[in-house]
Amino acid sequence: MVAKHAWHAQKSRHNYDTYRYLKRENPRYVDWEVILLFYSACKLIDAYFIMYEGRKPRHHSERNTMVENYLPEIRDEYSRLYDLSKIARYDRDLSVSDIARAVALHRHITGKLSPRVNSNTQLGP
Repeated sequence: MVAKHAWHAQKSRHNYDTYRYLKRENPRYVDWEVILLFYSACKLIDAYFIMYEGRKPRHHSERNTMVENYLPEIRDEYSRLYDLSKIARYDRDLSVSDIARAVALHRHITGKLSPRVNSNTQLGP
């Protein structure tokens, strides 16, 4: 049986791998690229909170508050990635610069959290 934090870390990796596949195979789905990067970050954050706080957030607003309170080193980047994912889902088409920003935000978040969660979940190019 896989530990709960490990399952979330694996889902983070799965979402990141799906992002890479989509980018390579059909790069016109920029909105889904951003959404996958966002959910990759969410799952890694959930894994972190399970490990260090003994629970995961139940919904986005709770995760946002927990990141704000416990993870100041990724707070701004997570908030921006969250906003980009909402824009992609509800407001408008995204630009090439939006996806580049999302990649950089994701890289920052995973660079800070991956080593703390599990070295086997390191995400990157």
